[in-house]
Formats: sequence, C-alpha cells, structure tokens
Amino acid sequence: MAGRFSFVQDAEVENVRETTVPENTKKHTAWSGNVYKEWAEAREREFKDFEPENKEFVSIPAISEINIPQINYWLSKFALEVRKKDGTEYRHEVLYTLFCGLNRIIREKIPDLNLFHSSDLKPFQKTLDGRLKELQSKQQPFQKQASAISANDEEEMWNKGVMGTHSPDAIINALMFLTGKLFVLRGGREQRDLQHDQFIFEGQSDGSMIVVFKEKVSKTNQGGLKRRKVVRKEVRHLEDPYNDRSFTFIYNFYVSKCPENIPVTAFYLRPKTKWSYSQEVWFDKSPMGHNTISKRFKKMCNDAGLEGNFSNHSGRATGITRMYQAGLSEKLIMQRSGHRSIEGVRTYQRQDPTDISKVSHSLTSPATMSTNESSSSQKIERSTNQDPTEDDMVLVKACEEIEESGATGISFGGINMKGANLTNVNINITFKK
Repeated sequence: MAGRFSFVQDAEVENVRETTVPENTKKHTAWSGNVYKEWAEAREREFKDFEPENKEFVSIPAISEINIPQINYWLSKFALEVRKKDGTEYRHEVLYTLFCGLNRIIREKIPDLNLFHSSDLKPFQKTLDGRLKELQSKQQPFQKQASAISANDEEEMWNKGVMGTHSPDAIINALMFLTGKLFVLRGGREQRDLQHDQFIFEGQSDGSMIVVFKEKVSKTNQGGLKRRKVVRKEVRHLEDPYNDRSFTFIYNFYVSKCPENIPVTAFYLRPKTKWSYSQEVWFDKSPMGHNTISKRFKKMCNDAGLEGNFSNHSGRATGITRMYQAGLSEKLIMQRSGHRSIEGVRTYQRQDPTDISKVSHSLTSPATMSTNESSSSQKIERSTNQDPTEDDMVLVKACEEIEESGATGISFGGINMKGANLTNVNINITFKK
C-alpha cells in the first residue's frame, strides 16, 4: 500500500553516499591505493630473507590500517622508492597526486589526520618535501593547461572543412567547438552529459536570436549541503541565426539530419557509417560513446594541423581567452564562465601571440642609431675587411699615378652605388702630403 513515506534498504543509503564523491576522485583514490599495495607486496618479496632494518616496523600495513608512526616510517620509504610500471620516476605533480589519494584513504579511518599538515607527521612531510624538490629540480616544466584556439586557428578549422555542415563529422566538431567556446563548458563530462532541453531559442523582433543555455549539474556546482544556495549558470548568447557558423544555424541543421524521436538526453549521436549528402538522415539513434567524445576535440585540432595541448577543456579556455582579449570586464567574463572567484577565472588567461612583442618593445632600450644606419655601417665594415677585387686594384693604381703627378686630389661625380641603394654620389679623394 502506497503511503506518505518511501522506505529504503541499507544498500540504497550507501549508494546515495557514494554519489557525493566525483567519479574522477574515486578513480584517483583507487589508483593510489593500488600503487601502494603493489609497492608493499614487491618490497615484502624483495626483503623476505633479510632481517628488518627496524625491529619496530617488521611488516608493511595496509594503507587503510596505517597509524602515525607507520606513516612516518613506511610512507617516507614509499615516497623515495615508488616508480612507474616501466621503472621510471613519476613527475613531481603526479607523486603529489598519488599522496593526495592515500590521504583520502587514511582520513576515512582517521578524519582529523592530514598527511600534509598534521604536526605529528613532520618526519614524513620533510621526506616528501625533499623528494618533490629533487624531482622538480631535474624535470622539465610540464604544461598541463589546455591550449586556447586563436581566431586564426579557428578560421583554419572552418576553411579546411574540419568544422561545417558538409559532413556528419564536421557538424559534430562544430557543435562541440561552439558549445565549448560560447557557453564555456568544462571539458569532457559536461559535453557527455549535454541535453537538448538545456538550450532555448528566443527569436527577436530584429531577426536575431538569443540562445539560452541552462546549466545542470557541473563539476563545481553539484548542489548538496555546501552549494545549496549557489545559482546554476544561465548563459544568454545573441547571434545571427542565418550566419552559417552560428550555433543556431549549425544546431538546426544537425537536428534536421537526426532521426525522429531521438531521446532528449542523447545530444551527440553517432554518425552513420555509410551516408551521402542527399540523404535525409546522417546519424544513428545511438549516442556517441564517452571515450569518443572525450577525445574528439583533440582529434579535430590534429586534423586541422594545429599545435598545442588540446582537449575538451580547450573550448572553455578559448571562450575565456577571447573575452579577455576583447577587453571585457572580469565580472562579465565570470557571468559567462560561471566562476565564483577572480583567481579561478584568471587561470584561463592565455598569452596572445602579440603579447611577447608588446612586452619586449616596452622594455627594449632605444638604439643609438637607426636600423638602416646600423645595417649600412656593418656592410661598410664587412666590405673593408674583404680581399680587394681586380677593379679595386685598378682604382688604387690610378690614384697612385695621379698622386705621383703632383695632384692634390680627385673627384668622381654621378656614381651609382646599387649595393648601398645610393645614386648620384660624389666622391672626393684628398692625398695627404
């Protein structure tokens, strides 16, 4: 009999608790625990026939059961000994991430303990700090930030047919780029979870179109106790719906090539294996796979011959970078991007190719002579250091004969010096007595 309350089992309660942890966090935590376990097993095998160095620490505990003295002893060794599967060292950023995962496991049992801040763990913290510094000193900087796509590179992508309405792949590429740039989406998950009902099209009296994008759950706005008062992002984008590169135009063309009665949750559909331009339907009813969507942005940039660290996050980086370059206020940028702090949005600023020239010009000391003068003087210096030609020797011989005749000097008029870009030159040679 249906009643007022909905009663649940213990398993359902546990499932709800599990949803509070982001999927990527779960993966990183599990990876950290597995690496620690593999290291512990390998160390036990390696030293099974040896006397322990320290009688107090004979066996390596499970990470979920470790205590403070064991952390200071065993995790210090782990920090120095852990390696990738191929035996090479982890990057210092990855090693830190590894310990972040272990920290989450340990805090499940000891909530008040923190590997990086608890005063009882100073020996371990000093070891980890020294190891991170050692790795950082000998490893090249790693650019993890997603590259933004410049206006010129975007034009290349349209011109080369990577984006457009001439093929199913070009349509998907254009939609993924435009949703990332215009609505400043955060990478793969928001692209994968995109739904048709998040877009509302409002026609205006002047023929323009306002596209309203309404955010659902996002990485930084999942609701719950901590963010129950946070308003979800809503973007209003004004554009010309007849512009063949506008979101409205591309989207409407895409929908016209999709099969009927597609589910609202399947935004990106799989292109048909066999299709022709004359066909009415270019896409299957099945949605594109998550892995395909995750790799799509990088693939289309590679297809266009672009160089950089491109990912689905590049759309977001492109949108914010373009707004900065247009001189928009950070308040307007944050309204579009959904950032709640200036520090957060500033991490997406990307250097404009002209910035290096501007900064260098502002710091360069003025030259004592113009570029042309400097170039000319160098040419003259080089010419005087060269071996004399046959014509040079004829001129020298003529000057010697004139000097012997008692003349004080000679003049040449109307000479053209093509190498120095000079015409009608008058040369006077005076002999010293």
